[in-house]
Amino acid sequence: MQSFVEARLAAGLKSESINAELTALWAFLSYLEERDYPVSPSVFRVKRPKRGDPVPRFLNELDYQRLESQVLQATQAGERDDRLDRAWFYLLSEAGLRISEVCDLRLSNIDLMGQRLVVRHGKQNRDRTLPLSPNLLAALKAYLPVRGEAQTDHLLIYRQQAINLSLIDGRLRRYGRQAHVQVSPHRLRHTLATRLLNEGMPITSIQRLLGHKTLSTTLIYARVHNETVQRDYERAYARLTSVSPLADELFSAPTEVAEPQPITMEDDCV
Repeated sequence: MQSFVEARLAAGLKSESINAELTALWAFLSYLEERDYPVSPSVFRVKRPKRGDPVPRFLNELDYQRLESQVLQATQAGERDDRLDRAWFYLLSEAGLRISEVCDLRLSNIDLMGQRLVVRHGKQNRDRTLPLSPNLLAALKAYLPVRGEAQTDHLLIYRQQAINLSLIDGRLRRYGRQAHVQVSPHRLRHTLATRLLNEGMPITSIQRLLGHKTLSTTLIYARVHNETVQRDYERAYARLTSVSPLADELFSAPTEVAEPQPITMEDDCV
């Protein structure tokens, strides 16, 4: 039975898929066992393959910049739909909103003078206030004059109705295909968390920005690049060295190394 698990892993199946197969198989064998069919107890002792670390997929910096450039190029005509697309794109990518939060935003949630927005009744019914990035602020200022009349006070309007999730998701994926980047609304959220973390933003601040209840959730979203670890280590070590009591002695020591003296019989006997 363990050979079956190893064979499935070798075939490239993910641990989640193999665990699902084992669950179904064990349910069937239990059914047979209840009806007095002989089933070896050892088949129920097979270890499930461990699940990998759930690393959300984020865009690397090059892919994100290519996607952003594609969105800006495709919407450069400045028509109403173009301005709408820029608004939801930066709400996702630079405010880190969930797609449902983007669709639920009201006009009263936006404070252009204060350069902030309020997310009301987010996940787990929590409110939070977010700063508007320069790109998002510019996109909203361009969109609001052409928003037009609507039967609702929602911020983003399409055909006089609140914009829906499928429209945003479909358009974003289309931009992604044009830029040769695989992307989804939630992937932009992961990407923002990772970009901010690697630029030195404290993880607790990212937690509040994204509206996470626990820090562990934020740690899953945001991934530290190896280059960031190296940079932070060098900065921290430089500070440690600067206050080390041995620093002056270590770096001011003469560079010439004295020749070793031969050991005499008398020295050896001491």
